[in-house]
Amino acid sequence: MEKGLRFVFTVITAAALISMAAVVSAGAAKNDPVATVYTVGHSRIQGADISASQNAAIADSLARAVTTVLTGLIPLQTAVGNFQVLSETVLANTDRFVADYKMLTESIHGKEHRVMVKVNVSVQRLTLALNNVGIPLSEKQYPRILYCIAERWAGDDDYRYWWGDQPLGPLGSATDAMAGVFKARGFPVAAPAGRPAAALPAELSPAQAVMLGRQLKADVVVVGQAVAEEATSTMGATLRSFSGSISVGAYSVGSGQEIGQARRVYVATADDPAYGSREALNKAALMAGEELAKQVSLAWFAQGAGSSEVEVHVEGISGNVANFVRFRGALSTMSGVDSIQRREMQQDTAVLIVVYQGNVKALADAMLRQEFDTFGLNIYEAQGDRIRLQLVPHKAQQ
Repeated sequence: MEKGLRFVFTVITAAALISMAAVVSAGAAKNDPVATVYTVGHSRIQGADISASQNAAIADSLARAVTTVLTGLIPLQTAVGNFQVLSETVLANTDRFVADYKMLTESIHGKEHRVMVKVNVSVQRLTLALNNVGIPLSEKQYPRILYCIAERWAGDDDYRYWWGDQPLGPLGSATDAMAGVFKARGFPVAAPAGRPAAALPAELSPAQAVMLGRQLKADVVVVGQAVAEEATSTMGATLRSFSGSISVGAYSVGSGQEIGQARRVYVATADDPAYGSREALNKAALMAGEELAKQVSLAWFAQGAGSSEVEVHVEGISGNVANFVRFRGALSTMSGVDSIQRREMQQDTAVLIVVYQGNVKALADAMLRQEFDTFGLNIYEAQGDRIRLQLVPHKAQQ
């Protein structure tokens, strides 16, 4: 496999970079999430033409970045079993999947030209290419979805929702339809486990929905409203029209960030309000579900392909806030750390969300290599998407 990849890297020349210019100038569209990868490319210097070796080294870097994202989207056994197909399609045209790039630095050592490049790889284009050749994404990578969709039918005075007093049945007409679309794409359902202990309104805020998602061990929460109401009929007196509208947003439970949204309307005809409401909401939810599932899939794999979102639980802050500030400052400047957000802050603990170019173990190892004058780190858990650590003051400070 390594030999095959080396061949792909070397055949991409400066000519490929010319064809890439249109891709780079277009940039990453809002609905085309990217995976950011930092790579080092290299090439042999031939004669005195430094620009040619630089272009070849950049092309090598871009190909490596696409390959990194590719192997994050599909499991190793799938890549090995379909390597010939991947070589002839994806790996033979890696420039198609680069949204944009920036050369950060370069060096020349003897006849070797090396460059470090920041590459944004289009997850949408890469996913579509895999779908076109029949290579599936790993089911284990799909996030568990919790649906928090309040529903109101024609004639209802109030919303009905699973976290309230008025039962909807298992989930609700709109939710059942949308969940069916997601399940067909491989997304598992995080099933509600009764009503939450605290009273929550029908129209949940994103923060309230994310809280429910954490309680039920979901990865993504879909929150919104589905409303059916009688509309003006154009079919005569025998049939009545019912308009079903749905508006939903999808949020990552880990970060709380919105990763998709959809709104759809469908008009059904019926002589019964219950049937008309159910039919209108079902069709509207199916259409919204198709759009939202696509957005969630692209955003989720973009997040997982080039980087990891890690929860870092920090203990030992009480009485040593300055140590926490130093730790967070050092963490923000570490190589591979794209961003840090503070999710929770209590007297002795804090929870940080760290987007890192690598896995949890690599981030924990990088933390341990940091040296601090007034304290040390005791990392006692580093698995899944979570790191737990304690700031331990040096004896002279205690």
